[in-house]
Amino acid sequence: MPLSDDKDFEQAWDKTIAEFQAKRAKARAQKPESDKPPDPTAWQRGTFSAIDLQTMDFPPFAWIVQDILPAEGAALLCARPKFGKSWIALDLCLGCAADRFILGTLKPKQGDVLYLALEDSKRRLQRRMTKLLPFGSKWPERLRLTTEWRRLHDGGLEDIRAWYDLTKGKGGNPILVVVDVLAKVRKPTKPGTPQYEADYEALTGITKLANELGIAILVVHHVRKMQADDLMEMVSGTSGITGAVDTILVMANKPNGTVLDTRGRDAEQAELAIEFEKATCRWRILGDAAEVHLSEQQSKILAALRQAGEPLGAADLEKITEIKRDTLGKALYRLANEGAIKRVGRGLYAIPEWQPPPEGPKAHSGKSGKPHGPLPDSLPKSNPHENIKKNSASGKSGSSGSLGTPSAVGEPVEAPEVLPVQTLPELPEVPQWAQATERVAESETPKSGNGKIDLPELPECLRRAPNGSPQADGLPPGQAMARVFIREILISPR
Repeated sequence: MPLSDDKDFEQAWDKTIAEFQAKRAKARAQKPESDKPPDPTAWQRGTFSAIDLQTMDFPPFAWIVQDILPAEGAALLCARPKFGKSWIALDLCLGCAADRFILGTLKPKQGDVLYLALEDSKRRLQRRMTKLLPFGSKWPERLRLTTEWRRLHDGGLEDIRAWYDLTKGKGGNPILVVVDVLAKVRKPTKPGTPQYEADYEALTGITKLANELGIAILVVHHVRKMQADDLMEMVSGTSGITGAVDTILVMANKPNGTVLDTRGRDAEQAELAIEFEKATCRWRILGDAAEVHLSEQQSKILAALRQAGEPLGAADLEKITEIKRDTLGKALYRLANEGAIKRVGRGLYAIPEWQPPPEGPKAHSGKSGKPHGPLPDSLPKSNPHENIKKNSASGKSGSSGSLGTPSAVGEPVEAPEVLPVQTLPELPEVPQWAQATERVAESETPKSGNGKIDLPELPECLRRAPNGSPQADGLPPGQAMARVFIREILISPR
């Protein structure tokens, strides 16, 4: 408001000076904390002895969701954006406030719930609750919702405490607060502040308040884009985020399916296979991820081994499953290490229930399919000369040495106990001069003046040259042929 004259201005100025002097005097009257003497008993506040701890009484440990979310402490629910974490958070709130099953077959703890849906509007909340709740059912009065909330450092923690006190004063049972999402309520990071300290401080107040009030506070958070083998490393921010809370729940897609990885100070580590049902917009647990999430290749391998009922090699499995050899080898190695199949030999695999057959005679592999009979200890004695006579008498037709033909088709023919020995007529001895030896080869070395080889007298059979053979060097036909024969022996490798 503008001042009308100098008098009004002087009055306003005097008032401002008076207020300033009053504040300065008040500040001087208060002695600084640094000037106060240290309290020697300050360290004793909050400490207790082991014997006191032994006799303390605590209520039984409880769960909001059995083996997943404890009923006391701060927890993180992390997933990538638009993954469906808001659906599971709202379904959890409705399950606690309306006595409903969640995640398939789990009944959560019943009580009053505060849901901070800071990324949603009232219209979206109404549409989602209409989808989750049965048509015509009465919506739960024990669920309190809001789309706006102060930041934690700016009164947000005090507002949670006020809701708890108000609900408790009305005879209610406050058990759960869901904050969706952390970025909407955390204190902004000042420039130059170490990121780890800022992340840890963002959740320290929530953890302390949850343990003080004895309730569960679930904070929805995001994961980073970079993939990691350990899902806990995918939580957005530094390790100060995960270190400040008591329980961490991470929803993520793996090569074999979607999982919910749970870890905490009071909850055992578990990896559960989960599935989102689009028809109802609800998540459900399928079971342990290691048992549920077998890849398509592994399922084909197990089906092939069960159908065969006996060990199979990699080549047989490759033909049956139509899986490439490299992929098949990796799948077999993983299944064997997990105990889904077992190695029963070099390159042979079978299902764990398969047992090798007992030792015994093997089935006949011929066309008849009949098993072999046991062999006799000894053969009956027989006269070979009599056998020869019988065989020669029975073979009336056919070539020499034939055993004859059976009298009737289909009658079994008994084989002779001793077969006759057939002899061939004696061949004439090859003369020594015709053998290809070193002596014959050396006889070609000396030559006569006209270049002819001096050969010994040849027999009549070698003097006749074959039809069309040339007469070499004017020699007689037999000697010319012998010369060609000796040359071939010398040229050919020995």
